[in-house]
Amino acid sequence: MKISSKKLRMSVTVLKPDVVFRPAPKVARSAAVKLAKPVNVPVSVKTKMGRVLELGAQRGKGSSEQTLDLNILPSELAVVVKSIRMILKSVKVKDNKKLIGKAQVYIFTAVADDVSSEPFITLNTFGDVANGDDLLLAPSGLVIYRNPKDKSPSCLDYRIMVMASKQEIRDTGAIIEEIKSNKQYQSLRDKASLAVAASNPAAALAVPAADLALGLIGKILKADKDHQIIYIVGSFERAFDQLGERYGLIENETRGAKISYQVEEAD
Repeated sequence: MKISSKKLRMSVTVLKPDVVFRPAPKVARSAAVKLAKPVNVPVSVKTKMGRVLELGAQRGKGSSEQTLDLNILPSELAVVVKSIRMILKSVKVKDNKKLIGKAQVYIFTAVADDVSSEPFITLNTFGDVANGDDLLLAPSGLVIYRNPKDKSPSCLDYRIMVMASKQEIRDTGAIIEEIKSNKQYQSLRDKASLAVAASNPAAALAVPAADLALGLIGKILKADKDHQIIYIVGSFERAFDQLGERYGLIENETRGAKISYQVEEAD
């Protein structure tokens, strides 16, 4: 299927988010450094980001140890690579976009990070959905992102869209393959692969790929804004909100749907 860039931009513009989740503001955190020996002169401390801090030292009353209270940005703290996952926990459809009866509903998600060459994409379909129905997800929820093995992202940028379609249920695997075979998508993916190989952040390329995939989904399923049940855009950063782990379960609700999702440490 051929899609002109002009039409693609129109579809991306039409599908505006209902909810935008922004990370917490950037704030410095306090850290303490214990000194092996007492000092009475200023001390230079070099952070892992290369910033040099000139500090004095103070002995705590009644203590044989000395500490330096540092005002270090979270991005300068040591990073431990661990596995995380983002899970869609629940979806309740309040308006299936049909005046009468049931509808075919799709959940499309795209999560981009700065260590992968392309976004983590999922597409799931549910038939005969009536207003007020809870979509039947797995008991533990629907995994919509896992970080690559031995790679720790510093940011996540995600899109979650629930939409109704006029078409009959289609093979979701074939739809994703159609997206990934798109020449524009492949070009973004190839550029992001080079950025990852050169140890440069790839998020600037993976995010446009996620938006492109969203536009292609709308075209393939012939879904426009009128078929959009809920659309959420958000981002998390490791340094400022632990890639979203600090928020626990997040709930968003509009007139179309109520959904919940969470970022958590993977087993």
